[in-house]
Amino acid sequence: MGVGTSRGMPGTALLLFTILVWALFLLVYLSNRRNKSNQWCAFAGFCFSMGVFKEYLYFSLDPSLTADLSFYSPELSYHIYSVLTGVLYYLAMPCSIMFSFYFSNFDQRHPKSFRLLRFITFVPAVIFSVVYPIADTRFYQLNDRTYYLLAAIYNWSCGIFMTFLLLSTLVRERLQANYRQRKMAAVVVLTPLWYWLFSAFAIHLLGLRGLFKVWQGNIFIIFLLLLYYVKNLFEDGILGTRLKRETYDWTGSEAVIQKNAQYVGHALKNELSKIQWCLRIMQQKHPEGIREELDILSRSVSHLTNFVNKTKIYSDRISLDLKETPVRPLLEQSIQNIPTDMRKGIRFSVSCPRDLYLLCDSSHVLEVMNNLLNNAIEASASKGEIKLTCVEQAGRRQTVISVEDKGCGIPKEELPYLFEPYHTTKTTNHHLGLGLYYCTKVMKEHHGAIKVKSIPGKGTIFFLYFPLKYRLVRQKRGLSHEN
Repeated sequence: MGVGTSRGMPGTALLLFTILVWALFLLVYLSNRRNKSNQWCAFAGFCFSMGVFKEYLYFSLDPSLTADLSFYSPELSYHIYSVLTGVLYYLAMPCSIMFSFYFSNFDQRHPKSFRLLRFITFVPAVIFSVVYPIADTRFYQLNDRTYYLLAAIYNWSCGIFMTFLLLSTLVRERLQANYRQRKMAAVVVLTPLWYWLFSAFAIHLLGLRGLFKVWQGNIFIIFLLLLYYVKNLFEDGILGTRLKRETYDWTGSEAVIQKNAQYVGHALKNELSKIQWCLRIMQQKHPEGIREELDILSRSVSHLTNFVNKTKIYSDRISLDLKETPVRPLLEQSIQNIPTDMRKGIRFSVSCPRDLYLLCDSSHVLEVMNNLLNNAIEASASKGEIKLTCVEQAGRRQTVISVEDKGCGIPKEELPYLFEPYHTTKTTNHHLGLGLYYCTKVMKEHHGAIKVKSIPGKGTIFFLYFPLKYRLVRQKRGLSHEN
């Protein structure tokens, strides 16, 4: 078929192309080295890079290697080209599918199926390697149209399946705070992928010889994506990393203080200064004259203790104690936990079947509800209304709890950062900025999700999604009566 018989780009451009691909996917990997999505995305990118690397090696570097190295024969060059082609044709798409599995949380939503599919994904690559040995793929490229047709069908099928997983994830999570992050990741992956699938297979199968090397135009897409990636690193972040430019006096001896240390230090300094002041007064007075200062001291210590305890609870690893729990009493209890002086005359309503049960950690879920209700109360005007709703979505295999208020809403620019630790829209020092971050951790441990929908000036709805495997619905006698 004449595949790989023309040079296309000059050697320098091919080398630059290779470096750009490696740079892009190295950044993806380094963004979050422990994240499975990042790992498999980087593996897939490395496999795809073999396509341009083999072109540079064969058409640009090969003559020099043959002349300078006695062991580097034309036969060895042929087999190296074949192996690199095989890595591209056989392994790039399975690695991409593995990325899409983790991207879509398929491993968490369908753990049993995933344990099997992660092996099945690589079976076609093994079959290809047996039927069409990887060391001779160049021969099949040039002489066997059936091979190229099968390779095209295989890669296109994988590409369609992968795209379905990514796009269905974006549709499913369109209300989630990290939707924009997920969309950017999908753009970085799908854009060069589909350009390659069209240019490397469709054009060759149609026999458009003049366009055989058009796939190398991916260099421009990769370059633009690299710029796009770096740009977002310094803005909203991408694939788990966000960089922050910070100015400091590089001639001085003081180190740049990290964000967490600044936050904790500020909070502790305010409270400790009160304690120190009170202690000085206590030392100067007789015991009978220090009651007021002791009250101040007691309140400060209480606030500081609460701060430390909450920080520890919200930042520690979540450990679940799963029990079958009726949902409606849980929602009602969360309302009862609200102090009377905080309610501001707000009306609370609960809409939930009495026979609906969840297999959950009730203490953690109750704390999540307390956080959401406190936020809703602060956002609501006096004598407003807050609705708690729980519904089954059997078709989507999930149960959804929602907390809705008609308050001031959340600005659009705040939504991407809403679930991040230490991020708060409140101005008082009584808010840790860890509440919604804690809620996210709890829902993740339940293999669920938390999402938000907000319109400034009209109100906010928080949704808690519990998947089917953490949902138990039972009809129990004596529980199906109304209030």
